[in-house]
Amino acid sequence: REGGRGVSDAARRLGVEAEGFVKVDTGLGRVGVRHGKAADLIEHVAGLRGVDVAGVFSTLTEDPEFDRVQLERMVALKGELKRRGVLVSSWSLASSNAVFQFPESYLSAVRPGLMLYGLYPEPEDREVGLELRPVLAFRARVEHEKYIEAGESLTYSRRFVAPRRMRVGTLHVGYSDGFPRGLTNRGLVSVGGAVREVLGSVSVNHAVVDLEGTAALAGDVVDVVTRDGECTLERQAARAGIMGYQFCVGLNPLTPRVYLEGGVPVALSEPRLEGL
Repeated sequence: REGGRGVSDAARRLGVEAEGFVKVDTGLGRVGVRHGKAADLIEHVAGLRGVDVAGVFSTLTEDPEFDRVQLERMVALKGELKRRGVLVSSWSLASSNAVFQFPESYLSAVRPGLMLYGLYPEPEDREVGLELRPVLAFRARVEHEKYIEAGESLTYSRRFVAPRRMRVGTLHVGYSDGFPRGLTNRGLVSVGGAVREVLGSVSVNHAVVDLEGTAALAGDVVDVVTRDGECTLERQAARAGIMGYQFCVGLNPLTPRVYLEGGVPVALSEPRLEGL
């Protein structure tokens, strides 16, 4: 209630109407007003000058049986508010998981997260009939390339020892950029379409890869995540022992991003250069 009054006071001082969503805890237990107290709070906030309750949302536990209980609580809340004359236009409960597995929870809006990357929350979601296409690719440049002899080692703790003479390349990408450390000695990359192994440790901002049989030189671009093939985000995440979502959100916000439309670059985000 205090927060609502603060928003109301600020909106009136600025001469604007503040729109906001109210988070309701229907059972996940993280944040939000408890569902049993939500009607009183929303009625109070909706009555404040300068404040418009544009929507109400909650988050499912992704336990199939209990999710239905949460839906019942949201529907009951909506009915109680309507009985009191408080009309809220937007109601949201469904995440990516529910979009596939719980269509009854759609209400008036859904909140997909992982789906925005073109990824399926669970393997069985592929059978639902909703086709997704991966949209994210992750690339890095070869910073240095060289030959190493049999018995020479690479990276911290000598985690890779060459079994023979090899040509290797150091990529300027590491776990500070969002390329998981769990891909140490088990990650794959695509070098000009050829799949090659990560050799040794993924460090803060470097990873060493096998360049045998490729024409890659220093300065060339290597795909560390591809939209199809062996190096997709889902497969790399599985090799690293993490969720695909964890891989996505682990990408450093300072890493430059190129946005494509129809395969054509339409925007560039270069946070490291902004403000200079």
